[in-house]
Amino acid sequence: MKLKRILTAIMLLGIFVNCCADCGKQDKSFQKESKKVYKELKKEGWKLYGNTLPLDMAIDQYYQKLGECHGTLLPLKGEAIADNENLALRKARQRAVSQLAAQQDTHVSSETNIQISNEISDEAKSQMAFENTVRSSVDQSIKSMRPELTLIRHMDNGQVEVKMLFLIKQ
Repeated sequence: MKLKRILTAIMLLGIFVNCCADCGKQDKSFQKESKKVYKELKKEGWKLYGNTLPLDMAIDQYYQKLGECHGTLLPLKGEAIADNENLALRKARQRAVSQLAAQQDTHVSSETNIQISNEISDEAKSQMAFENTVRSSVDQSIKSMRPELTLIRHMDNGQVEVKMLFLIKQ
């Protein structure tokens, strides 16, 4: 009986060590990616907008969240160039919103079409109502989108370039 408990404890410890080793490897790969992205952004003249953290720490936090999400967060990026900061910020946000809306619409429509092809007409009508409900829910989630990182750079020609990075719950 004691032997079984000892073997079970050893097996659980082995599984735990393997899991921790995998997490450590994943963390290190995200840290490497974060440092690489930071160096590239700094070299290109990007600055953090609307955040008091230094650029390297903000990027590190973004990649840390991305690494910890285990596939539950969708990274999304909106980019724009305009004559002033406000216009560039609005354009970048709108592009990210449009991208998310298109992805969600495609997913909802394909699921609805599959359901409709397998059901009778009364159930299909209820499915269409469900699709409309989901679309309105998606619209609400889009309105509450907040960027994880907003990067800005003033270009030599007087224009402003903006990148907004979002992490959206799937």
